[in-house]
Amino acid sequence: MKGKYLQKFIPLLFIMITAFGCAEMPVYKIVSEDEQKDYYQGREIVARNDDIAKTTLEIDGQSENNYVFYLTVTNNSSESLSVHPEDIYLELLDEEKQPVFINGQNTVYALDPETRINEINSDIKSRDTWHGFATGINIITAFVDVASALSDDYDHKGERVGNSIANGVDAQLNENSNYEYDIDNMKNDKNFWQNEALRITDLQPGETIGGLVFVPEHNEIKYMRLCIPLDSVEHVYLLKTIRVN
Repeated sequence: MKGKYLQKFIPLLFIMITAFGCAEMPVYKIVSEDEQKDYYQGREIVARNDDIAKTTLEIDGQSENNYVFYLTVTNNSSESLSVHPEDIYLELLDEEKQPVFINGQNTVYALDPETRINEINSDIKSRDTWHGFATGINIITAFVDVASALSDDYDHKGERVGNSIANGVDAQLNENSNYEYDIDNMKNDKNFWQNEALRITDLQPGETIGGLVFVPEHNEIKYMRLCIPLDSVEHVYLLKTIRVN
């Protein structure tokens, strides 16, 4: 009975695995609902302009579960204008463009570059500390192994001492390589947030700044308003989520 049951079950299991394995992961894109828009290398560009500021928004797509925008801000006023990327937010809307709440929240704020830079600095410091600790452990381990080999009374003592030293050297070389790799990655990440992301800035009259803005994605939401607070005004862009596969 069990054999007959398995014979019937295995083909069904194969079909289920094949179906799930071949299922496409959904791919989404966001587009502007503005009637007037420009394009650069296939990416939509929209703008807002008033007496306080001009903003230009380029929709760059998605990366690591974030919507990515390139935002340019120009100070049109006669006074200093503060730009705070961490205050930029998405307002989530349904198909009727009414507010939608997820876990009690209707807004999703952009990632803060200053917070990310501070986190990376902390990670670098922790990796430095661990590198020193690991180096010390490798030295102690090699010393103990060599001492143990020297204390033994057998014919191949020299070979064991040599192996202990070689193992210690290999362990430290591996740690040095891993350390350099980790530090390089973290420094590159830090450099990106310092130079590519939109940073907190005070713009003087006529000055312009531009950079990338990252906002956590919500592809299940049909419409969104991207809101950009700029002192006494707020520039708002209506966006739509579209599944492309």
